[in-house]
Amino acid sequence: MAHNGEAQGTVKDRVLKCEVSLKAAEATIRQQGEVISVLREENKRLVGELQTFKGEIQSKVKGHVEKIKEDLQFKHAFIVVQNKQLQNQVIAQKAQKAALVTQIEGLDHRMAALEDAVGTD
Repeated sequence: MAHNGEAQGTVKDRVLKCEVSLKAAEATIRQQGEVISVLREENKRLVGELQTFKGEIQSKVKGHVEKIKEDLQFKHAFIVVQNKQLQNQVIAQKAQKAALVTQIEGLDHRMAALEDAVGTD
């Protein structure tokens, strides 16, 4: 039985090995804790930078959208004015056409009257 104990080491040796393993595990845990702390800080910094970047992008996009909106409103107003001018021009041309038709009808009657007068002589 003493032989088995020597192969596995004494209880004191096993306790020492456990203590060494425990200290190594604690050191690893401590290092990982420090790494986690650094990563958390870096994450906070990156999240802040992303929020700032997001705000800048949103602001720029909003500015561009406003410019486009204003441009479209101006173009729409311009088109409305042009349409009104074209409508007025069509109305004026219709009035001119009606006046020309009246003049042509009047001339046609006068020609008919002149033809009748010339033809009766």
